[in-house]
Amino acid sequence: MDQEFKANMSLSLIYGATLDSAKVEPIQKYFNLPDSAVEDLLNCDPGEGLLLISSRQEIIPIRVEATEQETEVIKGRYEPKKAQVIGYSILPEYEPLKDHHGVILKTWLQGDESHLIREGWEKVTNLQKATGKGSFSMFVPGGSIQGNQINLPGLGSMTVEHFTSVVQMESYLVSQKIECYSDHNQGADIVFVKNGRTYAIEYERGTRSQEDLIKKRDKLLTFDDYRFVCSPENFGHI
Repeated sequence: MDQEFKANMSLSLIYGATLDSAKVEPIQKYFNLPDSAVEDLLNCDPGEGLLLISSRQEIIPIRVEATEQETEVIKGRYEPKKAQVIGYSILPEYEPLKDHHGVILKTWLQGDESHLIREGWEKVTNLQKATGKGSFSMFVPGGSIQGNQINLPGLGSMTVEHFTSVVQMESYLVSQKIECYSDHNQGADIVFVKNGRTYAIEYERGTRSQEDLIKKRDKLLTFDDYRFVCSPENFGHI
């Protein structure tokens, strides 16, 4: 029967939020999915999955998310007056981070985020968390991410991994009400003050010369304490 089903399925949708390694095995076998697609499925948030186009042998990540208004209609609670006032806001403590970095983390938002898309923002999902396990979502100006690089006005170009790691670390410190600031280009990436001591964090996982790495480390020596996050290849130089 499975071959007859496949012959009549030009498009297939697989949602991954409720899958685990045991449940995904028969799905991988049935659809002949590569390991990379299985990994994507296991990291899906609710509403996320894969679109399979059999005629072109394509596998495309998808995300289906109802707006607040659509959710109200589905649950039978929709009132026309509500539709006029639906919107979004950014939590006040994160407004300075939005202005500084030029992006919006989903955790900073309240309300209907679909308005952001209409304003020209682009939602990026399945980004690796730097302050815990799993993934997170972020809104960026449309077209600012190309491949693994992000380019933002006033900040220049850098890897998405570096940028999102710094933003997440600063966001965490703000959530803990710790005085801090960040700088993607000069000095330490993150500086924060706790119990009268000033600490610095430098996040450098890219390919850098030994001279550049030593210069970055030397800047950190001016603080009371510091942490240098680096690749194993760079550890010896630092």
